[in-house]
Amino acid sequence: MFKWRQRLCAVSKFADWIYNNTGIGVPIVNGEFNTFCGNQLDFNISGMPSGASVLWGYSENGVGGILTSWGHSASIQKLINSGGTLIATVNHYGNMLHIEKNITFGIGGRSIQGLESVFVTEPISASVEIRPDDSYYRWYLNNQLVSEGGSGGTANIFLGYGISGQNFVRVEIETTCGQTEILESTIDLYSH
Repeated sequence: MFKWRQRLCAVSKFADWIYNNTGIGVPIVNGEFNTFCGNQLDFNISGMPSGASVLWGYSENGVGGILTSWGHSASIQKLINSGGTLIATVNHYGNMLHIEKNITFGIGGRSIQGLESVFVTEPISASVEIRPDDSYYRWYLNNQLVSEGGSGGTANIFLGYGISGQNFVRVEIETTCGQTEILESTIDLYSH
């Protein structure tokens, strides 16, 4: 009897060979694994051998989600700005195959980069990762708008010169989902 490997990554490369030489299909999880605007992802598993069953699970890395499963299909509803791992455990007469797929909801997990303590006479610059669904951004230094524009803001943004002490930096990023993500940070400036 064919013994399933414990990880799909060890099997998926050879799925065609296995099928052509044994007639046994290798289960594959299908679906959209990332969404920027939605709060639901749908999945199904194909290539299930006759008599096999699947148990779905979900391990989260952020705010909670709701997993609904029926037979070879599953759906996860989750709040924006989080992610996790979809798990499908296939049981074929006691032979187990454990499949894991990373999924992502929303635009979380980024921060303002490039802000280190500098002297007052040096310009302040910062950058932030721009995602595919970003449509507009606004940069603020000490609550004063200093830069705004389209989604080309992947390079360093010149914020101008701050004042001695702690300075407040904020970027507001509008997305095509109709959301606004706000990232905030501080930078300490010192006089010579």
